[in-house]
Amino acid sequence: MAMKEVDALSRLDIVLIKDIATSLGIHLRSKRLQKVEAESHQMAKEFLHSLIPPSIISKIEHNWIKDSSKSIPTALNNAKDRDIILSNSEDSKEEVATARIEQIRRINRQNSSDLLTCAVTTEVPMNMENPQSDVYSSPVLYAEEKHNVSIVFVDIVGFSRIAAGVTPLKVMDMLQNLFSRFDLLCEKHGVQKLDTVGDAYIACALDDDDDENNREDDNGKSRALCCLNLAKDMVKESFKVMAPTDPEEHLKIRVGIHVGDLSCGVLGQSVPKFSVFGDAVNLAARMEQTSMPMRIHVSKQFHDLIGEDETRWEESKITSVKNMGEVETWILDPVY
Repeated sequence: MAMKEVDALSRLDIVLIKDIATSLGIHLRSKRLQKVEAESHQMAKEFLHSLIPPSIISKIEHNWIKDSSKSIPTALNNAKDRDIILSNSEDSKEEVATARIEQIRRINRQNSSDLLTCAVTTEVPMNMENPQSDVYSSPVLYAEEKHNVSIVFVDIVGFSRIAAGVTPLKVMDMLQNLFSRFDLLCEKHGVQKLDTVGDAYIACALDDDDDENNREDDNGKSRALCCLNLAKDMVKESFKVMAPTDPEEHLKIRVGIHVGDLSCGVLGQSVPKFSVFGDAVNLAARMEQTSMPMRIHVSKQFHDLIGEDETRWEESKITSVKNMGEVETWILDPVY
């Protein structure tokens, strides 16, 4: 007699198992999305810190959180954007900064009619003959005047000659090798990297309210010494990098330093960037342009600020500086 096959699971059991499997799938997907979101958030924070000095980010966050209703630009005054920013005020400061910048970016991607009504905090006169000539932007994220700031400019001697004889990939490899070393030296000496333009590397010593090296009574001397020590190590470290020429040759750099007052701020919309401006920046660039290979060329102001902390200066000289006339400068050989 044939045995009748009986299903061990009832219809209710099958429905229950399907519900459990669905719930488990949703849970696993949620965990996966949370992980991706956390990784994305971490990348955003690292990217933000690579663009803007941490001390500047802290000041921006402080202003935003101190009075959220006033610090949120007109562009974010609609209910949705405002709620997003204000809700993040309870989170960490870094999350507030990241969310704020992301919201500004999103607003700036709206069409031009929206920008006219919500993206500008002050009315910009329109050129009726050419309406498209006017650019509407969000408010500046941060702007401040700084005093007694030391600025370092560096470039490679004979870079055009080196780059002309090799492939672009080899040039990039060489610059990556050199600038990576400079990045580590900036971290070592507590100096802020500002930018790289072609073969030029720019850094400065910004004051930090929490930095033990920063004292109001030293007029920026402690930070100037950090820049000078950085420049010395840069000259020595650059000689370890080989140019991809035939035959290979050691890289040589020129360094220029000046100390003075400048304006700084975070500019840009799609990619916010920390920038510095002023005669002090221009003079530091001129010091580098008129320097000699493997030497540090500094202004009289920087030399006098350092004082007796550095005794290996060569004799002073009068240097003709474009748009600034003749100025007294000093040369230092860090390898001596």
